[in-house]
Amino acid sequence: MIVSRDAEKTLIRFPPGMIARLTEAARKAGRSRNTEIVKRLAESLAADARRERRKAA
Repeated sequence: MIVSRDAEKTLIRFPPGMIARLTEAARKAGRSRNTEIVKRLAESLAADARRERRKAA
């Protein structure tokens, strides 16, 4: 997943320890921390959309 430098920006406060966990997960996956966060958010939103579609069916 490529995240454009022109993408929208925001400041997020994370609970203690979460940045370290995300940094380690990103390192293991060979991604930047930003890309790891965006990937995980995208997966979560896609799962929400799938649940909504199943619910509507």
